[in-house]
Amino acid sequence: MWDYTDTVMDLFHHPHNMGAIALADCQENETVAMGEIGSIVCGDALRLYLRIDQTCDRIIDAQFQTFGCASAIINALAEKLGTKMIYFMPRDNMVQRAELNRQTVIEFDPDCEQAGHYRALAKAIDENTDQIIPTPISNQELEDLLVKYGLYG
Repeated sequence: MWDYTDTVMDLFHHPHNMGAIALADCQENETVAMGEIGSIVCGDALRLYLRIDQTCDRIIDAQFQTFGCASAIINALAEKLGTKMIYFMPRDNMVQRAELNRQTVIEFDPDCEQAGHYRALAKAIDENTDQIIPTPISNQELEDLLVKYGLYG
């Protein structure tokens, strides 16, 4: 386990400037710039939002959002259980839209990215030849894993 200072751990658990900036929140002379690096699809991405005062070309606010590590956590849990992850399925608002229309995502919007993920998951399940019975872990082992990835305690 890494040995971080109390300040670093506090910033990890209570990050400053985390969030998004909407154009609707800006004054008349302001705009928002957004940049993204990584891929939400594979699990790790960072979005940086800047509120810019256009009269003097100055950044007056910065916010960020991070997405990810989910596949790393899932892989660690799968390894602990003696099994493996065959596909990481990101969650998208398209799922809720389809559910509200009482349809599957593929029925609702067969060309959307989320539908492609469902097809890829089906293919991964169909092609999976490893038939593994997971090894149970204790609540303490699960809690230790969650603490390791900053999700608990």
